[in-house]
Amino acid sequence: MKKGIANAIYVKNIAVWVVISCCCIVAAGAFVKSFFDDFSAGNEIFLPGVLILAAAIVGLSAFSVTRVIKYINRIRQNR
Repeated sequence: MKKGIANAIYVKNIAVWVVISCCCIVAAGAFVKSFFDDFSAGNEIFLPGVLILAAAIVGLSAFSVTRVIKYINRIRQNR
């Protein structure tokens, strides 16, 4: 019974982190589109802000992927 509950919690955590990862991908796409639109229009771009935002998106995306891998491995070990 405990293994079943643990597996259910792991599946819930996988779903949460997959959603967060997908949101990061959508945010990165919107960010890149906005960046190129502003760049092609000749608008002034604040480069440090762009780099910090891009680093945050990439960092959160990488962290969420590692969490998904962690919970998949826990499900495999819990069988």
